[in-house]
Amino acid sequence: MEAKIESKRYCKVNSTKASLEIRFRVALRNTTSGTLTIEQPMDAVTFVSRTLQGLQHGKYQMMLYAPDVFFRVKPGDKAPITEPASPQTNVKPGEMFTGEAAEERPIPIALNGKFPRWEALQPGRYFVQLMSDGVIQGTNDFVKITSQPIEITVDKQPKVEKCS
Repeated sequence: MEAKIESKRYCKVNSTKASLEIRFRVALRNTTSGTLTIEQPMDAVTFVSRTLQGLQHGKYQMMLYAPDVFFRVKPGDKAPITEPASPQTNVKPGEMFTGEAAEERPIPIALNGKFPRWEALQPGRYFVQLMSDGVIQGTNDFVKITSQPIEITVDKQPKVEKCS
């Protein structure tokens, strides 16, 4: 899978942290012999490492998963109606698929002060990689879909905006 940064912005969290919100565009070619079914938009785990070598050797500073959604339900109440599952896209062998990774990926960053490296990124250069999966149609076989490493920079003086 090839991933590109489509957009990025810094969103205020509090006085000491912000969130680097990145939207990725992805392209993948089905190199399997079967039709590949993927969710659209594609939910991907985001791996973050300080170095390219760290990323390549599984030494991650952060692993960011898609957020879970929870509803408060009192005993005896009916569960709320949720949106239907993501639409699926079928990619035949040899075909190319292009689309968006799921919503903006928030990566916590430090505005001031030091934080443990797994809690917030400090200014500087990092490498990220997206990983998702698909299923071979008609089977229970999952295929791991991994992007190439992507270089990102956390600015020293980011222009932080109020995001909703």
